[in-house]
Amino acid sequence: MSGVPLVDAGPELIEREQESTVLDGLVDRLRDGGGVVVVRGEAGIGKSALLQRVRRRAEAEGVRPLITVGVESEAEFAFAGLHQLLRPVIGALAHPDQTLLV
Repeated sequence: MSGVPLVDAGPELIEREQESTVLDGLVDRLRDGGGVVVVRGEAGIGKSALLQRVRRRAEAEGVRPLITVGVESEAEFAFAGLHQLLRPVIGALAHPDQTLLV
């Protein structure tokens, strides 16, 4: 890890050290090219809080995380959440690449 302190880390996460370590490692790897993580679990166990924490850390280090949310009704569709990932960054692509994706 780079030692960059979290700014406004939000509420303390209880018993999430292992998950936090995995996600901190992902942020470190993102600076070198990319990565992906899937977070799954029952409602109310803290998935959103965990992802908010790692998102703040990534942004504090200058890494732009791309986030999508899965919907059970789309589980059978390949690339169902891809539009959520591409929407924020598609404008930075060259016009021919944008045309291919839209």
